[in-house]
Amino acid sequence: MKFEINRLSFDVSDEEIKNEIKRVAELISDTIIPRRKFDELSKISTWRLCKKYGSWENVLKLCGLEHRYSGIIVTQKMRNNITRKISDIELIDELKRVSKQIGKIELSQPEFKENSKIHPTTISRRFGSWSKGLKVAGLKEVRHGRRHTEFEYFENLLNVWTHYGKQPSYGEMSIAPSKISANTYRKRFGTWYLSLQAFIIYKY
Repeated sequence: MKFEINRLSFDVSDEEIKNEIKRVAELISDTIIPRRKFDELSKISTWRLCKKYGSWENVLKLCGLEHRYSGIIVTQKMRNNITRKISDIELIDELKRVSKQIGKIELSQPEFKENSKIHPTTISRRFGSWSKGLKVAGLKEVRHGRRHTEFEYFENLLNVWTHYGKQPSYGEMSIAPSKISANTYRKRFGTWYLSLQAFIIYKY
């Protein structure tokens, strides 16, 4: 297998970014454009786009694709109305659902927030803490402070790259078979793109 970086560099113009968004949009038949599916097909991650333009809705508006946004903007007031009525059992089921969706039993608050309409603080308030809520659901909290060796970073990326048969997306690094999230790579190497560059140098 040939290992090559199939990503847009950080110095690309807004016009090049727009062209890439439109290219991927044409490949997605869904009425809306899900971030996870976009990440699977694009040369630029939704995380990087949202960081640059503020939100996924803004990204789609940039290209005149706002009609393909989910259209549901969940405000804090809406979250509060939802969580007042939800039972402990339903909260536990929601934790399990998100865990299954991202393919991990170790669940962080940012991961839960990104994949649920329920705010993680609701879990903490209801069960006493985030850790206790996860424990009730039979899940584990993401361990902080774990120091991976450079070999572990590269071998994990190699396994995931081989699994998909292509360069993995930012989102794919947060689900099995990956054991290290893309965010952890970003913290270690500076950016996800630099992580890929370091891996290519390691391989060749």
